[in-house]
Amino acid sequence: MRRLAAAVATLLLVVVGFPHASTVSASTTWDFTNVTFTLSDGFGSTTNVTVQQMRVTGSSASGYVRVVDPAVRYACYTRVFSGLTAEWSNSTLSPCSGTVTFSIDSSGKLTLAGSGLVAAGILFTGAGSGSGQGIAHKPVVVPLQDCTASSNSTSKRIEFSWTDNADATGYQLAMNGPAGVKRNFGPGGSGYVEFSDLMVGTAYSATLTATRADGETVATCTSNDAWTPPAAPAVNSTVPVAVGGLLTVNYSLPDPTGVQGIEYRIAGGPWLRPGGVAPVNGAGGSFTVSGLIERGHTLTLRSVGADADGLR
Repeated sequence: MRRLAAAVATLLLVVVGFPHASTVSASTTWDFTNVTFTLSDGFGSTTNVTVQQMRVTGSSASGYVRVVDPAVRYACYTRVFSGLTAEWSNSTLSPCSGTVTFSIDSSGKLTLAGSGLVAAGILFTGAGSGSGQGIAHKPVVVPLQDCTASSNSTSKRIEFSWTDNADATGYQLAMNGPAGVKRNFGPGGSGYVEFSDLMVGTAYSATLTATRADGETVATCTSNDAWTPPAAPAVNSTVPVAVGGLLTVNYSLPDPTGVQGIEYRIAGGPWLRPGGVAPVNGAGGSFTVSGLIERGHTLTLRSVGADADGLR
């Protein structure tokens, strides 16, 4: 009589199924090597449900599920999942049909929440006994692509760019240099640090770390160097000489860090470099401009850094 009831239940299973709700842990991925649950039909028969190499991410599962009679009269395997529900279809090679549904909590504890499974003509319903603790899956960390840095004297910041990683939801930029500055950015492939937060005349690279929603690192890179501009020089005095239209310029460098040279221009003319060795240790220097006519001139100085775009 039990066998007949099971056969009728099998027909209903195909028509209406046995849906069960499940608790989904937030975005953590959990791995389960081997966990066994026990189902009972309520009349003395039991069967074991074993998950092997199972991975649960959010509301989706993958891996193997095996149903084995304790007396080893049958064994059924499946890799077919719909969300957290494993499914079997009856065939000449498998005496099982129906579903079992798993549940996982926020700590990674796996339980068998419900079933509607016919195995060798016996109907098993309800939750299973047993549980298993998952291991939080650590993603493989890959290189973050197209990771570059450049100094932008117009916007007065070092700008970084990269190609977003598909699994990442956030990015941290940690400057490699004396300032130790860190910045956080969302997806978008770009970020920056203001010159004002860094030391003048200094080369900076950055380590970028891409993380997914659960905080796990999925990609990293280290950018090339980009320079902040050196500090501006100060004009201490000018000594005009009437003969030949000469003008002697005396200047100082309060902070010579990163200075590679001095340039000047008259009025709005081109920037010119007088030559000589760049001052060091805060010392000043002087140079002479020739060919000036006898009228007022506006002279502007700037220091030149190591990077072609790092000028002030």
